[in-house]
Amino acid sequence: MQKTVEFKVAAVSSNTNSFGLYQMVLVSRSGMAFTACKSDPPQQGATISIPVAADGVITSSVAFHFEIPHKLEKAPQDVVDELWTTEPTT
Repeated sequence: MQKTVEFKVAAVSSNTNSFGLYQMVLVSRSGMAFTACKSDPPQQGATISIPVAADGVITSSVAFHFEIPHKLEKAPQDVVDELWTTEPTT
């Protein structure tokens, strides 16, 4: 069973990989964290909704397509607090 989880875009790389994809770091309110790649990433600080499978793996969707997801260690609470209490960067 999938559920949709909101993630903050904590960081976006300034350069692309050999396929023209930017890497993003995504962090949920619970501290779930992933890296994923996208050719047209959202701005750092943006909030996006992503389907998460029962096993905790994020899945690409029509609404938000990405590639090469990689699950990270749970984000420290102070990082989560900072991401979710600050305004997005413009």
